[in-house]
Amino acid sequence: MDTEIPTSGDIIQGGKDIIEAMSRLLVDLPDSVRVSTISSDNTVIFSLRVDQNDIGKVIGKGGKNIAALRHLIYAYSSKHNQRAMLELVET
Repeated sequence: MDTEIPTSGDIIQGGKDIIEAMSRLLVDLPDSVRVSTISSDNTVIFSLRVDQNDIGKVIGKGGKNIAALRHLIYAYSSKHNQRAMLELVET
């Protein structure tokens, strides 16, 4: 049975897909959701950009939504021996 080991690029793309999918469900303007990345050896920084009117929805009451997104991406990256951070960027 052949199992493919995911590459760093696959892991980064998977993280972007997770963040985009979850964020699009939260906002009123899903087409404005953008995720960019900066990566080094074992660390990836995901930058999430949404419409200014949707920032509050992404943060959520008491920061619960953004905390859940960060936890989800942290768990995903840890599974692949990567370190990940998620930042919400105002545009």
